[in-house]
Amino acid sequence: MNNTSKEFLVKQEEACKYPYAAYWFAKENKDADIEKCQEAACKDPEYAYKFVRDIKRADIEKCQEAVCKSPIYAYYFALKK
Repeated sequence: MNNTSKEFLVKQEEACKYPYAAYWFAKENKDADIEKCQEAACKDPEYAYKFVRDIKRADIEKCQEAVCKSPIYAYYFALKK
C-alpha cells in the first residue's frame, strides 16, 4: 500500500527540490516515488552515486550520466559494478 496522503506528498515535493533531500527521502521512506526522487537526486553527481548505491529500486542507467560528470564519483561508480 502506497502512502499517498496529502502530507506525505507535500513532504516528497519539498524533498525533491534538493538532490540531497530527495536522496534521503527515498532512502528513509519505502513508499517514496523512486522515479521522482531519482530525477531530483541525479541533478548532483554525489547524490546520483549515493542513490544508485543505496536505493535498491534505482535505475542505474538513468543516474550514470549524472555520476560521470564528476571524475571521483565516476570512479566510485565503476568500482561498484
